[in-house]
Amino acid sequence: MADCRLDAELAALATLSSAQLRRKWALLTGQPIPRVSPALLRLALGWEMQAKVHGGLSRRTQQKLDQLRTIANLYPEHV
Repeated sequence: MADCRLDAELAALATLSSAQLRRKWALLTGQPIPRVSPALLRLALGWEMQAKVHGGLSRRTQQKLDQLRTIANLYPEHV
């Protein structure tokens, strides 16, 4: 996906219905569809689309997020 095509696809997200957004999520990620509002799903799709073109989080960043999630699960009263 070239940058100009990415820009067009990101802009097109605004025109998609909830069903179309869910279908696009399933095709793009292969992951379960999150139970979020269409607006938030648009943002998540945009992030996923950009990550495919420009790269996602670095391994170090992903490890740090995983560590923080583990700590948050162990101590939910501090989150």
